[in-house]
Amino acid sequence: MPPLHRILKGSGPAPLLWLDVDDTILDFTSAHPAGLRAVEHWARRHVGENRASKFTSTFDRGFQISFLGWLRPPTAAGQAFQAEAERRLAQVASEGPRPSRWSREIWLEMAADEAGARLPREALAEAAGEYWTALGGAQRLYEDVPPTLHELHAGGYRVALVTSSDSRLQPAETGWRYDPRASRDAKRRRLEGLLAPVRPWVERLVIGDPYEKTGPEFYEMVLREVPLESGGFVIAVGDSPEGDIRLARRAATAVRHGVLMDPHRRCPEGPPEGVDLRIESLHELLVHFF
Repeated sequence: MPPLHRILKGSGPAPLLWLDVDDTILDFTSAHPAGLRAVEHWARRHVGENRASKFTSTFDRGFQISFLGWLRPPTAAGQAFQAEAERRLAQVASEGPRPSRWSREIWLEMAADEAGARLPREALAEAAGEYWTALGGAQRLYEDVPPTLHELHAGGYRVALVTSSDSRLQPAETGWRYDPRASRDAKRRRLEGLLAPVRPWVERLVIGDPYEKTGPEFYEMVLREVPLESGGFVIAVGDSPEGDIRLARRAATAVRHGVLMDPHRRCPEGPPEGVDLRIESLHELLVHFF
């Protein structure tokens, strides 16, 4: 494939890269099992050895359905799980937009119900905290990310990191409460140390709270926080063909190219519909855009 764009001096404003974070520059999938182990360890203390495995498996089902749904449409049982999670999310108290399907606290609550364990929300929030702490400790930047971002920055590209909300919930008197600012701050703390090696070459980190990558509001927020120069354009890069690329293109006409980052080879046959390019390492951007 010939290069889709090359920077030429005097050819116009520097292109802006929207780079997703999890499974694009940070390995999320390989770190998730560390989070699961933390949940199972927690479950042994709270629901007993006999029910801990079932509890953890139900919790993991939320991850598999939500994150991999674009690749494998959910079964009837998966659809029922999703519908129940959405019903519970609709009951979450929030002063603004509702939390997204990523809420680990909801998956934990459903796991407790399936395991027949009556657990207070404070305990489930503690389990979610242990999951995120373990996962954050296991996450790593892909090896080629720092030198690639350094080279892109040196070549004139602007880089913004744009990442989904973790949709963290807090216990409330009668249910769960979603505070977008607290959820955003929690994710920023999780990412701060992990992203430190690349921050010199990143213009801004935009976190999804209070908007998710399921509608135009998220990308409108990105454009407000990282304005385009007149005549500039965006290259959107992420691991989700729908959330990171197709929805970005619908929301912003400035998105000129969509690149699927596929480090775990979920789509080896090539780029899906609406995607210009599939890559397995970020360094491949230099071949096609530099």
